Amino acid sequence: MKWTSSYVHELIAMAFVGDRPKGYDVDHINGNRSDNRPSNLRYVTRSQNLRGYQKVRGNSKYRGVSINKSNPKFIVRVGLGRDGNYKNKYLGSFTDEKDAAIARDTFCFEELGFPLEGLNFPELFVDKQEDSVQVSSMQNTEENIERVQTQIEMIRQESRLLSYRIDRMTEQRKGLQEEKRKLKDFLTQARKP
Repeated sequence: MKWTSSYVHELIAMAFVGDRPKGYDVDHINGNRSDNRPSNLRYVTRSQNLRGYQKVRGNSKYRGVSINKSNPKFIVRVGLGRDGNYKNKYLGSFTDEKDAAIARDTFCFEELGFPLEGLNFPELFVDKQEDSVQVSSMQNTEENIERVQTQIEMIRQESRLLSYRIDRMTEQRKGLQEEKRKLKDFLTQARKP
């Protein structure tokens, strides 16, 4: 049997959300990587998952907003990458930086399906967010719990095996130290006149 390492959120998603489709990542819906509740996990494509990690770039304090230096306006362009038909979509220029950020968030949330953690103002869209289809379609919770328990038991067995190996190596080390001490005593006795 081949063992692969898995993260806790991957194990929980496999047990409660279902098998992961090929090429998909496990996403934390609220952006908190330590929140591994089944209701906070879903499968998304890599590009969808990376949308939540967009950083603020340039001279604005908001994601997706830039400042036109020659004309003090806030420009909003959204990069669509490989998933869209075009690379950048121009959403307009605004006199207020916050209005520009909200326009960007609205487009990204409604048109591109960005997760809340990929927005500047996620609190404006919490009520609009639909419950995850994957979580609402969970079936046979007992089977999922049984699957997690089986995985935990397999990890325990592996842990016992590693503990046994460590004990054997400790005993071997003690034996080697004893042989080293005896050899040292023998050499000391042999050097005496």
